[in-house]
Amino acid sequence: MLLGSEPGYAILWKWFCSHCGCPNPLLTCNGKIMVIPAGSLDTVPPITLTDHIFWASRASSGCASGGLPTHAEYPESW
Repeated sequence: MLLGSEPGYAILWKWFCSHCGCPNPLLTCNGKIMVIPAGSLDTVPPITLTDHIFWASRASSGCASGGLPTHAEYPESW
């Protein structure tokens, strides 16, 4: 599903399994970010959290940062 393609807009694709319809993980075009749809994992990923993004817009009932760096938007380094 293409959500936006005008200059300055983010492009987001959603991939689904043709057999069962489940959302599938995808790698961004630059190869730097893996997008994993919520609820699509049945085991713990072999990586640990490194950052919290969109921290400023989280729900007031959200959890503490756990000491991880927080960012209001995507970090410049990404």
